[in-house]
Amino acid sequence: MLKPELQDMDIYVDGINNIVETQKRVALNYFEDGSVETACPPLKALLHIMAHGEYEGKTALDPEIREMFTSENCYKSDWYQERLITRHEVSVKLAKRYVSSIQGFLDKPEYEEECKRMKMQERLDEAKASLERIKAQRSLVLFKGTLGTDPSVTSS
Repeated sequence: MLKPELQDMDIYVDGINNIVETQKRVALNYFEDGSVETACPPLKALLHIMAHGEYEGKTALDPEIREMFTSENCYKSDWYQERLITRHEVSVKLAKRYVSSIQGFLDKPEYEEECKRMKMQERLDEAKASLERIKAQRSLVLFKGTLGTDPSVTSS
């Protein structure tokens, strides 16, 4: 679309304008459906800039906006911390369900031989140990660098 070396200035400018208008239209969709509120801080700022030309009085050229895109700033954000906490909660629920499922299998007398063959007691012990590791608050460190879990997709 843009080939300044092959286009005259009017056609080139028209191409730029088409790109800007399309970006604005796409960004406004995020505002219309409310999903801009669940975007990570740098993306939220970018969507504001694309749709409205600024974010909190700053443009894409401001160093503060550019700094938002560093990993460390994203990791420090409330948005990211909430996602890690949600990931932790989901992981604890999953580990509890796993322990419960294994225990339920072990509690059925008709499966006693199968449980021995499959070493289900060992699996239960491992699952309980895993649950305790996950429940430890320091386990949030295990999730750093991941996307975590979107709090809006979990049920209480």
